[in-house]
Amino acid sequence: MKKITLILISTLLVFILAACSSAVTPKEVVEKGITSIKELNLIQIQKYFNTDEISDENDILGEDFEVENMEIFALMTKNISYEVIDEKIDGDEATVKAKITNINMTVIMGEYITQALALAFSQIGQTDVDEDEIQKQMEDLLVDLLSKEDNEMITTEVDVKLNKVDEDWKIDLNDDLVNALFGGLSGVIDEFQE
Repeated sequence: MKKITLILISTLLVFILAACSSAVTPKEVVEKGITSIKELNLIQIQKYFNTDEISDENDILGEDFEVENMEIFALMTKNISYEVIDEKIDGDEATVKAKITNINMTVIMGEYITQALALAFSQIGQTDVDEDEIQKQMEDLLVDLLSKEDNEMITTEVDVKLNKVDEDWKIDLNDDLVNALFGGLSGVIDEFQE
């Protein structure tokens, strides 16, 4: 009887220790979080990113988001790669240093603006301009630029900040991380807003 009890207790301890050791580390959360962005997996994004400040899908994708835009987002994220360099944990906060590589959106947007302006100027003086057709041509232009196989890449080193939320590590999606994930796109947007 003692032998059976000892075996049961030992088995129970093995399961308890296995459950405790399966906690996801900040490094693993960053890896899974970046992968969820790359794959545009909204459920996983909500799992690994601190989305308390995001009230609904419109806050994630923007009010004007349309399903057709998913192709553009997919092209913007398909080339993301990363390397985790370091992990530091301090209580309920952590920092994971990572190098994130993606398409250099500064180059893409520069080329896009040049070609979009040329397209817009070609319509000056025409009376039968179809705005929907122009919009489609501009979207097609962006898709073509993002689809090129030889796009310049950019690597950004970033400190990914995480906090514990209900015992799970969550990534704080700050400007530096967004800029790294999207190849400098937020920097381009900031320049236009100035």
